[in-house]
Amino acid sequence: MKKILTIIILFFVFSTLYGQRTSTEYDSLTLHYYNIGNWDSVLIVGNDALKKDVDFFYLRSRMGYAAFSQTHYRKSVRHFEKAFQMNSYDDFVKYYLYLAYKNAGMTSEANSFGNKLSEAAKKDLQYEIPFISDFYLEVGLGIADSKAKQIPKKESFLVTKRSNKMMYYGIMGFNHNLGKNISLFHVYSNYQMSDLDMYGNQYQKDEVPIKTSINQYYFSPNFRLFKRTVFNPFFHLSNINTQISFPTFVITPGLDPKFQFKTKDTTIFDFAYGANLFHYTRFGGVSAGLSMNQFGGINTFQQNIGFLWYPLITNKLYFKTDIQHLMGKGFASKSQFNFEQIAGFSITENLWSELFWVHGDITGSNMSNGYLLYNGLHRQKEMYGLKFSFYTPKANFFIRSQYAQFENDYVKFEMGQIEYYNTINFNKISIIGGLLWKL
Repeated sequence: MKKILTIIILFFVFSTLYGQRTSTEYDSLTLHYYNIGNWDSVLIVGNDALKKDVDFFYLRSRMGYAAFSQTHYRKSVRHFEKAFQMNSYDDFVKYYLYLAYKNAGMTSEANSFGNKLSEAAKKDLQYEIPFISDFYLEVGLGIADSKAKQIPKKESFLVTKRSNKMMYYGIMGFNHNLGKNISLFHVYSNYQMSDLDMYGNQYQKDEVPIKTSINQYYFSPNFRLFKRTVFNPFFHLSNINTQISFPTFVITPGLDPKFQFKTKDTTIFDFAYGANLFHYTRFGGVSAGLSMNQFGGINTFQQNIGFLWYPLITNKLYFKTDIQHLMGKGFASKSQFNFEQIAGFSITENLWSELFWVHGDITGSNMSNGYLLYNGLHRQKEMYGLKFSFYTPKANFFIRSQYAQFENDYVKFEMGQIEYYNTINFNKISIIGGLLWKL
């Protein structure tokens, strides 16, 4: 019985020893699969080695190249960074780590790392940091509201309704590189909107046009603070000019009020300033931001937290979530939450699509495109749509269609007194297109 137990124990001991590969065996196996281009096997054997606490330079460099060849760029970055820590002089590792950063969308890391490339690699990769790197152009057109509500005949008092008619805007901007760790993005935008106020009752109806023009400037430097962490302060200035007509009421006892209109130009200077912090992680990234906003004469303190998530090994599917909290200055009870969700996916190698949804009272807030205050003077409650982007080596062309729901007040007048008693909802479809040109 003792002999049988001894044989069984020895069998398990020798089986365990036989099953444990040495670093030399892992080196030979990964080199074999690497030479024949069997990238799956390189990664399988390499992961087995890492689980057994076997780690060395050539293992990481082969695993990095295998992941890169399968377009698993974020995984490739992880392995090449380890290889670079082990040998910071190897040109092969530096070459593909730079490309992995670029393909993973980690532009700030790529720009910072590029100086470590050899002169031959810089020439081959055409590495340079030009003063003006990108030109940005965007134009948008809002289609007139086709479901304008009419004043009911049963109303015996005066009411007003504002209906959004037409909207268009244009954006032009540049991105400047001020060094390997600093860049600057700034844009100018112009927003034009035509509205229609309707005053009337069952006896008298008048339509009064309203025109709004918003000139905006957005300034945002980008600082790479340290590895995988980017800091973005920003300043946003808006000059809003509105041409609006105010009614003058003539009250006659026993008769309905009569009204006349006077046109007045008003100019409002709005602004926002704040900062965002973004950190790349293995799953994607996380961001946090603070800002002070003054839009429409209302001051708000805003906090944002965002998440970027790649659920697949490749970058061909991603989700972006942004949660926003706004609090009126000195009035905590007037706080509100907004929510933005984006889902992006690859259709072909060059064609991408995004689905997006924004929910909440986002009027007077800075959403992810903070350089354009496109919600104007109306309360914007909901927005969703679809975006297509086509990528070439020199440019990114995109077109976006969005459906937005707005809200405004129904107003009634009783003997010259104003009483808000209801709201009007109206919708707008916008078609937006543009490009990002790499200079």
